[in-house]
Amino acid sequence: TLETPTISVGAEVTSGKVVNATCEVSYSCPSDPLHITWNHNGTRSNEKSNILTFTPSREDHNKNLSCSVSFKGKTVTGYTMLKVK
Repeated sequence: TLETPTISVGAEVTSGKVVNATCEVSYSCPSDPLHITWNHNGTRSNEKSNILTFTPSREDHNKNLSCSVSFKGKTVTGYTMLKVK
């Protein structure tokens, strides 16, 4: 089974400073790669890796950041609420 991914964004998210968000999922099958999709402020990102780099703004405060992981027709999505300082 595919577990729900967790998103880590580091200790502090500050408006105007670049953030690296990481989508973490327990998975091991190198012959069948996962497909990762990020969604930030309702906008799907073209970033396909498990790390999304973005610059948050004050408008991002209390907004969801999500990453969806797809594998063999199944998709699970993890969310985190951004706390922007």
